[in-house]
Amino acid sequence: MAEISRSQKLIKNLIGFLETKIEIVKLDIKEEFSEVVSKMVTFVIALFLLFSTIMFASITLANYLNHLFSSNFIGHGIIAIFYLLLIGLIYLMKDKKVLKKFVSNQIKKYFK
Repeated sequence: MAEISRSQKLIKNLIGFLETKIEIVKLDIKEEFSEVVSKMVTFVIALFLLFSTIMFASITLANYLNHLFSSNFIGHGIIAIFYLLLIGLIYLMKDKKVLKKFVSNQIKKYFK
């Protein structure tokens, strides 16, 4: 009789231990998930702000060039050509390991 009681206590302790371990793992997962989501939200906001800054700087530069050339469209055309050249350069470098390595390193640095 005493041995059954002992084994039941042992089983209850084991079950309690496993339940505690499961709760700890759940909490760790929640903490890590919230950290990743927080970093992603920060990254998206920073990316949006960077995009907005580049867009407004481009518009400002295009308007300045329009003023310099006394034209309503030449400055915007120059900026558009600049971006087309930039896209072409990136397209030519897309298969290069240097660009992939740079992007990979930047992502790893941000999510450390």
